[in-house]
Amino acid sequence: MAAQLAANNSEQTFPKVRGCHYLAFLEEMHISIDPDWYLEIGTQTGASLLKSSANSISVDPEFVLKHDVWSNKKQLHLFQQTSDDFFASDWLAQSGVRISMAFLDGMHLYDYLLRDFINTEKYMEPDGVIVLHDCLPWSANMAERDRSKVKGAAWTGDVWKLVPILKRYRPDLKVQIFDAAPTGLVVVSDLDPKNDTLSKNYDAITVEFDNSDDLTAYYADLDIIQSVDSPWRPESDIVREKLHFAIQTNVPRPRVQLNWGDYHFASGLRNALVRAGHTAEVRTRMHWAKVSQPGEIDLVLRGHTSFKRRPGHPLMQWSISSTEIDDVDHVFFASNELFDNSQIGEDGPSRSVLLQAFDADRVPAPVVDNVRDGIVFVGICRDGKRPLVGYALETDTQIRIWGEGWEKTPAGKYVVAPRLANTEIHAVYTSAEIVLNDHTPTMRDAGLVSNRIFDALACGAAVISDPIEGLPPEMKKFVKFADSPDTFLKAVADIRTETKAKKKARVAFALEMREKHSFDARALEIVKAAKQLNCRSQ
Repeated sequence: MAAQLAANNSEQTFPKVRGCHYLAFLEEMHISIDPDWYLEIGTQTGASLLKSSANSISVDPEFVLKHDVWSNKKQLHLFQQTSDDFFASDWLAQSGVRISMAFLDGMHLYDYLLRDFINTEKYMEPDGVIVLHDCLPWSANMAERDRSKVKGAAWTGDVWKLVPILKRYRPDLKVQIFDAAPTGLVVVSDLDPKNDTLSKNYDAITVEFDNSDDLTAYYADLDIIQSVDSPWRPESDIVREKLHFAIQTNVPRPRVQLNWGDYHFASGLRNALVRAGHTAEVRTRMHWAKVSQPGEIDLVLRGHTSFKRRPGHPLMQWSISSTEIDDVDHVFFASNELFDNSQIGEDGPSRSVLLQAFDADRVPAPVVDNVRDGIVFVGICRDGKRPLVGYALETDTQIRIWGEGWEKTPAGKYVVAPRLANTEIHAVYTSAEIVLNDHTPTMRDAGLVSNRIFDALACGAAVISDPIEGLPPEMKKFVKFADSPDTFLKAVADIRTETKAKKKARVAFALEMREKHSFDARALEIVKAAKQLNCRSQ
């Protein structure tokens, strides 16, 4: 019966929630609640555990930690085992620990989450909170129990069922559903560690909900709360902490902004800052002097034109393609090499590394068996000084080109169109077998990795690039370098003979990038640096 329901409803879709990113939401909860003990089920890379500075307990059967999750905690206990085994060990009872805040993000099956909730509530402080992840899927397919049947990489499983289960069997609980991107957060409070209703009725609950797959009815009965209106961000805090960013681009004027990659980059960053609970707007050079709010923060995407400081406005610069540093309060370097070689004295601006990023809100999650075909290049001609295109011509390798200025060159026969709308780039990359990339001499010398590499890898495509230092180590295994026709041909051959395991690993890495290298991840770092500037100025 359940399989039939799933088949009938597999094409159902629902609006994506676009509120504050769930990691930013969790960070606000940690700041407000200031828990003594924090429990997390399902940690993986540690991005969520990083938000906790409390005594923490983390349970995951296979840790893949990529963050420093230990430096900001007095105690950290890592248990590499299933949550069922962890609770069966009785470690919490033996240690006398009571949990103030818990985040349950383990196996994406409702019966697993139900057991995690039952076991966690027993050790909660009465005024504590339990947070559940992934209860707002945007399609019925991504809510399939069987991961192999999901068309795409985004998988929430059927953990959404816990919401109606709690409402029916535990009406004493306070259950709040927030629109935290990308798949929502459910916060459960008014907990009762002595209540055993769920455990006593576990078998009956699973019999009933194994055959319940009606997401339409589920959404019809939901009251979804905007994440910026959460009780962990009182109105006084919102007024005090909500920042406004003026993202200053090198685009000359609004009339031409759609033709500039910088504008689309800035737009993706603006949307991420808004999802993080702040406000932002993108400006061209024509409106650099405009003031929307007193004390708004200028965030300059440094191009070939220097930005003049505006009195009364904190100034931050993100060096994504230029090595010039203006008179700023903080500079983000888009390469470790540029950061290490920067000549900034002790009395200069604060600085940090902030690599390029991609727009996860626009990039579809890739799938392993997606049909990919051909080699593509997106970019203007630059008088033919695009080495990878040159190697393709010299070796008679078929490619497809989108970009201006190619028509009257030898590569003209490969041109698909003189322009490719920014909204269509990711569709091209998602269907491409190989994406070609190169860097300007300035970027190459400074180790400034092209945004195109981030976009292509996030789409699950293989990349061939000119040699560049500064590529994050985790990316190197999915990028081939070519500096001659011979090395170009070898790179193409290597990619086309990849094993299925390597292709699967590339798609898995594309999903990791959504957490680590998206604009949402970068926005959190920018906000953190901006708040530190405000603290120093007070």
